[in-house]
Amino acid sequence: MTQQIKLYFNAEKVCLGGVANDWWIANYQGDYWASEFFWLPEGFDPVGKHADELMQYDKPEPEQEGSNQPQETKPIEVPDEVLEGLIAVLKAGTTNMLDVAVVMAQAVALGYTDTADWIQYNKSDYFEGVFRRFVGPSSTDTEIEG
Repeated sequence: MTQQIKLYFNAEKVCLGGVANDWWIANYQGDYWASEFFWLPEGFDPVGKHADELMQYDKPEPEQEGSNQPQETKPIEVPDEVLEGLIAVLKAGTTNMLDVAVVMAQAVALGYTDTADWIQYNKSDYFEGVFRRFVGPSSTDTEIEG
């Protein structure tokens, strides 16, 4: 039996906690991000585990008739100018894409203020995109993985 749960991670991709059907109240000081749902075995404690270790639980058990579990694995769609800025920062190779403040500063330094603004107001989508990937609305084969 599995439990559908949203997990929260710090910048080092270490699980801080999770929530199934409630709001999670952070007592953590610093940036953190929320994942899509994981399907964890009942009684399994993900706290302190690295995201790479938990990825084995990112898919639900095979769907049973009548099941309506979401299978959200689509990339995060961003405006083309934001995608262009993210690609520029990634190609610059000067920062870890999880270091939001540095990514935003690097985007501005490279002339991509729209990218920095988008990250500022869409941090949850940004962190999800770092792990799932980003695509632009007009791109067919251009995508970025964090």
